[in-house]
Amino acid sequence: NWRKNRRPHKGSKFVGTDCNRNYDVFWESGPSKTQRNTYKGERPFSEPETRAMRNILDSLSPNLLFFLSLHSYGQSIMYPWGYCRDPPHHWRELHTLATSGRSAIKTYNGREYRTGSISCLTKRTIAGSVVDYVYGVLKAPMALVMELPSRELGFQPPVEMISQIGHESWFGIREMCKSAFDLRRRI
Repeated sequence: NWRKNRRPHKGSKFVGTDCNRNYDVFWESGPSKTQRNTYKGERPFSEPETRAMRNILDSLSPNLLFFLSLHSYGQSIMYPWGYCRDPPHHWRELHTLATSGRSAIKTYNGREYRTGSISCLTKRTIAGSVVDYVYGVLKAPMALVMELPSRELGFQPPVEMISQIGHESWFGIREMCKSAFDLRRRI
């Protein structure tokens, strides 16, 4: 199960950086050993992928209402913070937003997604994540991560499941976009 990019590291036989640990938000507390599957990189934004995302997100940030990062796997919809267990300022609205996606998916096909903060649902802290960067640094009012199904399927679901996962995800995403629009005046 590969989760890192493929960029080699000088002086190491290990390859890759976890791009979702490479953002400049509490980056220093992330894993610093290149052999780790969640290696944070040599410095914040050391990877071309995260620099490209940073540039796009920075340009959009003045008008960004809602940001959603899709990941596999975990079957959950989570909000900040990943780097600590403290609740974010607008956690009630973020929870409402996540719950709207969960409810839409359950109505669509009965699949249950968990909702909550990243650090609480994963039972660990995660430094340098894109969601914490967008919410904490860029100050987007709403930022979530959606972990697609499921532990049994792993990082690469079988080909025959991709369409089903895409459809259920779309139902959740569409509802969260509607909810974000409705919640915009409360944040």
